[in-house]
Amino acid sequence: MAHFTATTNADPGNYHAWLEIAALQRESGDFDTARQTALGVSQRHPDNVYAMLSIGQTERSARRHESALAAFQQARKASPEDAGILAEMAIEERWLGRQSKCDELLAQAVALDPRHVTAICHLADQATLRNDPEQAHALYQRAAREQPREIRFRLGVVAALLKLGKIDQALADLVALAAEFGPMPAILARQMSLLRQTGYNHAALRLGVEATAAHPDNAQLWEERLATELLVGSQADIAACLARMPSGTATEKAAVERFAGRFAESRWQLSQAAEHYEAAASIQPNNARAYSDLIRVKILTLAIDEAKQHLRTFCDLKAHETKLRQQSSNISQTHFGQIIDDYSLDHNLLDTVTGLQSLPLDRRIHALCDLARENPDNTAVAISLIVALRQSGTLSPKTSLVAASETVAYESKIPKTIVQFWDSEIIPDDVFALMRTWRSAHKDYKFLLFNDKSAKEYLAKRYPAAVLGAYNRSRQPAQKADIFRLAYLAAEGGIYADADDRCIAPIGTIIPEHAELVFYQEDLGTLANDFIAAKRHHPVLLRALRNAVIAILRGDSDILWLSTGPGLLTRAFAPWLADELTDASELPPGIAVLDRRELFRAVAIHCTAGYKRTDRHWTNTAFSRRQKPGGVG
Repeated sequence: MAHFTATTNADPGNYHAWLEIAALQRESGDFDTARQTALGVSQRHPDNVYAMLSIGQTERSARRHESALAAFQQARKASPEDAGILAEMAIEERWLGRQSKCDELLAQAVALDPRHVTAICHLADQATLRNDPEQAHALYQRAAREQPREIRFRLGVVAALLKLGKIDQALADLVALAAEFGPMPAILARQMSLLRQTGYNHAALRLGVEATAAHPDNAQLWEERLATELLVGSQADIAACLARMPSGTATEKAAVERFAGRFAESRWQLSQAAEHYEAAASIQPNNARAYSDLIRVKILTLAIDEAKQHLRTFCDLKAHETKLRQQSSNISQTHFGQIIDDYSLDHNLLDTVTGLQSLPLDRRIHALCDLARENPDNTAVAISLIVALRQSGTLSPKTSLVAASETVAYESKIPKTIVQFWDSEIIPDDVFALMRTWRSAHKDYKFLLFNDKSAKEYLAKRYPAAVLGAYNRSRQPAQKADIFRLAYLAAEGGIYADADDRCIAPIGTIIPEHAELVFYQEDLGTLANDFIAAKRHHPVLLRALRNAVIAILRGDSDILWLSTGPGLLTRAFAPWLADELTDASELPPGIAVLDRRELFRAVAIHCTAGYKRTDRHWTNTAFSRRQKPGGVG
């Protein structure tokens, strides 16, 4: 800024320097001043396309999309054959919800310049949002053949391969790119992201340490490293990364605040996390991720009205993507919206639970136990109890877990059986590769893989007709998997792992000695159901199964997460725990509720897989206007 200001003092007519100043003002978040600076250039040079483009970029950053579009339209009048301006106009039309106009402008841009990077990347991005990675791959691959040195096209091919479930090819392509281009930050960042998404968290972290050492001023690399540190790094390393993360521009400042919020949230310091997320949203109002974080933390702290307000903003920012995915834009037709609606069913009870937030933790836990006994079907009460127990330290293990390198020999009532489910007999290669990791790490375990047919046969033999009836009436394969895992574990015991979870160390490294029931806690405070270890006939799983069967046969329309997933599991656990909890500082014998970092020592959850971009995954159909049968969770 000092150099550009000196330039304008020496040469007031140098519009290049003035527009650089405007860009710096925009990047620092001072949108009104940036606009005035560029407007001054435009007034002095009425036909200056760059000034109009600068105004458009600033208005976009300030979420004034009609004004941004007007500025780009003005630029087009001065330069009607510029494909880049058409692409910028298309982006604004998409923000404004006019998708057909966006498509028309992108087509015009590509017609003017078939090799235009921004236009092609936006076409491919839209194909990805429409769950059509085949088209995205074709667009990027054709463009990369024509411009092999354009790194955005080459990285686009890798991203499309990942969406298609071609994980090994995507990893190999990145290695080849690094060999061809050298250790460019963009390639290193994509490598870290891909490794993390596919469950290779420790490899991603090793790369992150090397990459940030080589490029200490690159914010993208620090973001990728911090995202990985939060999964498997130490608290000291996370704090050190936050202190070193670049924070010069508004985008960088917002990222630092977001990661500081996530660090606080990982330690269940929810009020502190909310402050950081609010700061991020204030600095960068277009950042949908900051609002997503805010919604989650406001739900956890029972600030439901604020959560709803932030959800409206989030949905506005995501409206163009929602439209492309053919999903409803109604805030109630979202995952968070459904949770908010569930919490709001009993306003008096919600007010009571909210009022407990100001109590000391021991008194709050005692009061929440009473409420859980009295209201065993209330999600807000159940989650609030589990969160309070985490904040009090009650859920933390009283003895250290066995190191992953040690030979594990422990007494447990949990059978050494690993159970998984896939709805069809034909399993995609990328999913089967994840399943193999469980076999490889547990040579002395029995491994059972069920599909729709074998699950029905098991339920018919082992349970009354109502359980099989609920399984058959389940709306989606993911819900069938929910019912089956509860039924199998309740009857036989063992370890259940979802098909998209990667095993990275023996389970004995995270299951405490003498364990009878093991869960881990999600970021929404709930007990996750993608990884469960249990002895046979545990009352929590019997209760959860019974409640799930009743809800399905009754025709309840709640989303899977609430009806048969983590919401159900947490509601089953909380009242049972309230009855069993004799000392608020210690869980009953045999019970373990791991936090995510403890789990991640042995399991990498929710790994990317090709089926997740299709209707085979429940999140793509839960709020879709195009319901289709078939799939798996």
